[in-house]
Amino acid sequence: MRIPVYNAKASVTREAPGRSIRSRMDATPFIQAELRKGEVLGAAAQAAGEYANARYKVQVENDLNEAMLGAQETLRTRRDELAKSPNYNRVLDGDDPLWNRETTQIKNELRKKVGKNVYALSQFDNRFGQLELQNRFALRNDIDRKIASVAAANRAQQLIDGENTIANSPNLADIDFTIAGVKLNGDRLVQLGLGKGENLSKQEYAMVLRGTQRALNNLVNSSDSSVLTVHEIHKALRDESTDAPEGEGVSPEGQKVYHLLRSLDEADQVKLLKSAAVANATSGSTPFAVISSLIFCHVSNGVANV
Repeated sequence: MRIPVYNAKASVTREAPGRSIRSRMDATPFIQAELRKGEVLGAAAQAAGEYANARYKVQVENDLNEAMLGAQETLRTRRDELAKSPNYNRVLDGDDPLWNRETTQIKNELRKKVGKNVYALSQFDNRFGQLELQNRFALRNDIDRKIASVAAANRAQQLIDGENTIANSPNLADIDFTIAGVKLNGDRLVQLGLGKGENLSKQEYAMVLRGTQRALNNLVNSSDSSVLTVHEIHKALRDESTDAPEGEGVSPEGQKVYHLLRSLDEADQVKLLKSAAVANATSGSTPFAVISSLIFCHVSNGVANV
């Protein structure tokens, strides 16, 4: 029987221990898979960051819009209230206008709602400034209309008071002072742009005309001898005398009426005198007064046609 013989094939090597085993599994697929997982996680993180940023911007915009809506409503409401204020002269004018003070307070309060975003605060300041300017102009128009309305009412009352003074005051100095005051008020209204000089002058003349007519009617109704006074007044006006008539029966009231008539146009003088004479003739006066009045009417008609 033959005995097998084992021959070792090992040999001496110069390679260092720990040489890589070439038959080990390839790790590249695993590495690529992990990298793909990292890309997915990075994309998710980026998407989450973009969403958070977008959400922040939306919130900032919402806060800004909410503040602007509040500004619009508050400014409009306050504008309407100040337009009705009895202290309208202090609303937009003076050392410390009410509108400036209150709009500053409103702005500061609403600015807190915007937050601390620099861009949003800048946008709020710009938009609030535009809103404030729009409401300021609207309020200025409201105040100007109120000033014009009050000025017109004061002017109307001044004309009424002036007419009453002309008709009832026995003192010519008071009458002249009143007429001068009305004319001065008219000049101020023209300077303030609240009236036209021509229209105001017509108002002043109409005031004197009405007051003179009432004074003349008061004179005619005072006594039967008033017709003589009217005749003397007419004579003095016809002769263009600068002195008050001093004929028989001419009273201080008659002298006042004469001075008032001199300030009127000639056509209005004749018209008022004739009207007074006719009224005297038809008001139940004595026969003497009636006859005298009718004679005066006839004479004045002749003079008016000369």
